[in-house]
Amino acid sequence: MQTKDEILKKKGKFPEQLDLVKNLEGDKNKTKNRLLLILILLLTVGTSVGLWIFREYKDNKLNFNFALKLPSIQTPVTTDKNIWEICLFDKNNNSLLFSQNCKNQNIPNITINNNIDLIKNNLPNGLIINEQISTPSSEINYVSDISSPKFSFLLTIKIFGSNPLDSSQKLIPKIASDLYWSWSR
Repeated sequence: MQTKDEILKKKGKFPEQLDLVKNLEGDKNKTKNRLLLILILLLTVGTSVGLWIFREYKDNKLNFNFALKLPSIQTPVTTDKNIWEICLFDKNNNSLLFSQNCKNQNIPNITINNNIDLIKNNLPNGLIINEQISTPSSEINYVSDISSPKFSFLLTIKIFGSNPLDSSQKLIPKIASDLYWSWSR
């Protein structure tokens, strides 16, 4: 029979030797446990916050709107050699959106008799468009009310000059379409 000291000598361990292996393994276990605890806490908090945000968004209490409004630059509308007065009003805000030689800064109080369909083919379906054109002696007066659930525009165009007005009248649908697509966003 061997004594305890002889057995330890064969294994290479002496009673005086410190047991460092157990301490290093214990430190690794503590680190793993801490990381696991932090991970579980982060997942729990993250899930709770995610579900709270989803519930708020679903109930329309929290709206994420990342749309950027760029500054609007008013460029002149391409016209012919006649004199054009073009005014585009926002009827919802009672404001002037676009002006080219427009003398009127306020929305005119005009009753529109829907007597033509000049611009309906150039604009999207679903818009409510009432338009009227009158041609006194040497000018054309065009008024259009363009409405949708989101907006309501009033477009007034007055054309006068010495050049033939028939060719100017053919430009009205393109101008109305350009203004619509510039301001309906």
